[in-house]
Amino acid sequence: MDFGIKNYINMYKKKGLRYPISYFFQTQLFDLINGTDTHIWLPKEEYIDKPENFENGTMYMSSWTKTIRQATIKAINIFSLVHEDIALIDLGCGKGKVLCVWSKMFPKVQKIIGVDYSPHLIEICLKNLHKISADNVQVICDNVVDFNIPSNSKVNIFYLYNPFDEQILLKFLDKFKNMNSIIIYTNPIYIDIFYKKGFKKIFEKKNWHPNAAYTILANKIAK
Repeated sequence: MDFGIKNYINMYKKKGLRYPISYFFQTQLFDLINGTDTHIWLPKEEYIDKPENFENGTMYMSSWTKTIRQATIKAINIFSLVHEDIALIDLGCGKGKVLCVWSKMFPKVQKIIGVDYSPHLIEICLKNLHKISADNVQVICDNVVDFNIPSNSKVNIFYLYNPFDEQILLKFLDKFKNMNSIIIYTNPIYIDIFYKKGFKKIFEKKNWHPNAAYTILANKIAK
């Protein structure tokens, strides 16, 4: 997909001036600074592969830089976590924007892991990580339903930018019955499913744009 001035004009027509300004500073600027390729969204009809459960996934869109930083720091601070004790896991990592930001922010975190079901997006993700010399990140091409959650970290922090529908989310959350986990859920469309699975809302930020709205949830950990 090509991206240019027409896209910014369309953003302006849709939501006014703050939309294109926010998009530039929160997505494209990161790529310009780091030489990466993360900000251009990918509609599902333009995917070149159709992995298992493709019909349950959503299109790729880049998370906003400020949201990644703010939400992750908030989650860590709320629970007074030590960086060396946690694993950061991005489910539906796509082109790797979240992983790139984390790699720069948290050199002492025990594990940084990205999971995506698209081999094509994983390939782009690995190239982006190489561009910023992110040697502290593991990338896994897998369906989240089959993904084995790391069990040797004291706490796992998961980041989800609404990557899949409620059907996959229900199956995935069944994995958390005996595990301390914190979830950062950006654009929290299916938030009620987390409550049904025993997660509690710890913090919520609302915003005019879904990419800047997120909820922090936890299951076994009490504030």
